[in-house]
Amino acid sequence: MNECDRLLKFKSFHEISESKMEWLWRGRIPRGVLVGLIGMPGVGKSLICVDIASRITKGVELPFDSTPRDPENVLWISAEEDASTIIKPRLGVAGAVMSKVFFFTGADKCDSMLALPLDAKRLEDALTEHDAKMVVIDTATSVLESRLSHNSDKDVREALLPLSKVASETGAVFILIRHTNKRNGESASNRGIGSRAWEGVCRSVLFVGTHQESQQKAVGVMKLNCGQIPPPLTYAIQDQVGTGLIQWGKEAPNITCDDLATLPAISSGRSRGRPSKTNRDSVEDLKTIFGERLDVDSSEIEDKMKNYGHSKGAIAHARKMLKIKSLKVDHKWFCRMPPEQLSSPLNEHPPRCDNIPES
Repeated sequence: MNECDRLLKFKSFHEISESKMEWLWRGRIPRGVLVGLIGMPGVGKSLICVDIASRITKGVELPFDSTPRDPENVLWISAEEDASTIIKPRLGVAGAVMSKVFFFTGADKCDSMLALPLDAKRLEDALTEHDAKMVVIDTATSVLESRLSHNSDKDVREALLPLSKVASETGAVFILIRHTNKRNGESASNRGIGSRAWEGVCRSVLFVGTHQESQQKAVGVMKLNCGQIPPPLTYAIQDQVGTGLIQWGKEAPNITCDDLATLPAISSGRSRGRPSKTNRDSVEDLKTIFGERLDVDSSEIEDKMKNYGHSKGAIAHARKMLKIKSLKVDHKWFCRMPPEQLSSPLNEHPPRCDNIPES
């Protein structure tokens, strides 16, 4: 298209009809949008999707949502789990109507994985062909075209915006499963692997994890653009022969998504054999390293904290909790502790870092 042929179109809101939000799972999963599902390994992300899909195919209620519903079809796209040995047994245990769940087996004339945004229109055609209203993509980072990076905001939006349009036009829900990154100690909004655009394009984002104090698994709503966020919902994984089954519990207003995003720090490679350290330990150990000093060489902190058995995530968490700043003096980096955080009175002669701009 020539530049002179490109027209920008606008429409007044007087011409736009207002529509009511429809829900697949009231308060948690709206219809016609992309929904993110983030969680650590082993917490049951796929099993949760199996439970939801099974209920959808039977037309039965979802937890804490008594809305009457008709049975609906589901599309399942997986790059990680085998259809016959993993997914079908899980669906069977959950009581899914097998004839209403369609597994992606490859593109026509090519057995390659789905590729976005290339296959967005073809996916819309598949929704129409199978009359499906829910699509599970496990994992979402595996379906980007090879030229795109899941760490790039621009690339992720290029891949997902056409999919978002498909969701809006068909009324289907796309559940995009993603793993967590290794930044333990960060908030839930920073724990999803890849670019933050994954959360930006999704209208609802669920976070799945384990509350460390109670050891209770829960799924919380981290983001919801169209309503009030409900409390996290607890669940357990009931062991079945060769698989597992989700058993829903109760709403837990005392648990937050940030709670679910935090794990005790694991030991580093330099400290194999040491017991795992918690975030609370990391804060106390960092204060011990500072002692009476106001400023400490950054390399000293990194070396000692790793020797204590703290991961990079735990070190970052401790620095954040203690409000430590970075300062550069004569080409060397120091960490500065706020005076009120020191475990003992200030050293009278700290390194000369005054009037140095913060990094």
